[in-house]
Amino acid sequence: MTSLWADEGIYYPIDFEPYTPAHHFEKGEKDPGFARNSRWHCISQRAVQAAIPFRAIVADTFYGEDRSLRKAFRALHKAYVLALKPSHDWWHAEGTPGLLVVAQR
Repeated sequence: MTSLWADEGIYYPIDFEPYTPAHHFEKGEKDPGFARNSRWHCISQRAVQAAIPFRAIVADTFYGEDRSLRKAFRALHKAYVLALKPSHDWWHAEGTPGLLVVAQR
């Protein structure tokens, strides 16, 4: 996983954590050494500690549905966008938009 600086004029990597697939660990995803989400949090935390200005954290569907990761990102007090799998089911309060298409009307 990587951390990078991106704006309208530049796209530049600034940090990374190597990814080792779960099957390389004795207990797979349950192995404490795997901890993929804590690596994401470490990268974000290092950016905050280094005073690297950023507005949001963006992650793909590999991380998008992890509740503990969302909680960690909220603790950083930064905006985040996490992609969800097409099969993801979610709820919304009655009378509020449930789809982006509806919210844009």
